[in-house]
Order: sequence, then structure tokens, then C-alpha cells
Amino acid sequence: MDAALVTDALLARCRAEEDTLAEVRAVLRNALMRSGLPDIRVPEQLQSCRLIKDPYDGTSTLVGEWRKARNRQIGSVVIHANGQLIAELDVLQPLPGQADCMVDAVVAFGTPGKLRAELRLLPSLD
Repeated sequence: MDAALVTDALLARCRAEEDTLAEVRAVLRNALMRSGLPDIRVPEQLQSCRLIKDPYDGTSTLVGEWRKARNRQIGSVVIHANGQLIAELDVLQPLPGQADCMVDAVVAFGTPGKLRAELRLLPSLD
């Protein structure tokens, strides 16, 4: 496939998913704040993204990454053509009120308008 067509398709898909990505960011932040964690900023834009074609049905899945200083990945989002998605943001902070737990990440999943989020916990190393 022509590189220009791939680029155009990627840009079109990213634009089409802007509202979904805003909802994902809000759901991730709300889950963190409800747990008592400080407000962790989710970057407004994906720093990298690509389309992956499903070899079975030919649909395209948008795969994006959030990055921080030194280009370190801090999160990712996968949005399938049918709207199903999963997103993850690294947290790596103690869970407030539970010294024996660390929050590894916050994860959002579902479809736009019906997203849920939960914390992924790890035992504390202390």
C-alpha cells in the first residue's frame, strides 16, 4: 500500500477517535482521583500511533502510546474497529490508605460511553 495512503488513513482514524481518546483520559483520571491518588496528568495527545490490520477480517486497529521525558512510554491505548478498547497508564505509586499495596497502573476498557476503569495493584515491596 502507498505510504501516503497509509498516512492519510492513520490521520483520519486519529481524528475520528479524538472524542474517544478524551473520554479515555477522563475515565483514567477519575479512577485515580477516586482512589485518593494525586491528579496524574494523562498527555493530551498520543506521541506515537499506528494502524494494525487484522488478517482475519481486514479491519484496522488503532494502537497509540503516551510518552514522557526521554521518550519513555507511560501508557498505551488500543481501539478496535468495532469500538472495543483498552487503555493503560503507568502509575507506580502507593495506594493511599493501604501501605501493603502499590498501584502499578490504571486501566480503562469497554466501548465509548460505557468505559470502565480499575487499578492494577501489586503488593508493596516494603
